[in-house]
Amino acid sequence: MSFRYFVVAIAYLYFSSVALAHPGEVLISPTNQDFAMLSVATGRASLEGPFVILQLQNLALRSHETHERSNYVKSIRFGIARYNIKGEWVVDRWSQSVSVGQEFQKGETKTYADMKVVIPVDGISNLSRYWVVIETELNTNGKVGYCYSHSNHDVFSLAN
Repeated sequence: MSFRYFVVAIAYLYFSSVALAHPGEVLISPTNQDFAMLSVATGRASLEGPFVILQLQNLALRSHETHERSNYVKSIRFGIARYNIKGEWVVDRWSQSVSVGQEFQKGETKTYADMKVVIPVDGISNLSRYWVVIETELNTNGKVGYCYSHSNHDVFSLAN
């Protein structure tokens, strides 16, 4: 076997072990409807080299209608999460933060279309135990807080 074929074979084995079987549909929604800010997104996830690519068709941010004050959303970012040995979810990798910089009045919704998100996954050999998380960073009444939304936990599947 030539060295070139050896390198190609190793690359194939590595990337097939973390590849998505098919680019997967992704639905991300809040796990707690009482958060001050709620985020919902739809799109597709795929693997391109050492990156998960989220191609979001729609993203909606909504300020909860029962909260007393408006919310200033500083940024959002996307991550891949898993459960640790204590049964708590943790995010292992984050995308770059996306600046929002907008005030949301009580009950107000703003939508964003066609967003591409890149999450590095180098060194993670098995994505099947991961899911996608959106973190919304906001400032309400002078205090910084975070709200989270999660995709279904089987969003990633291994290639056969």
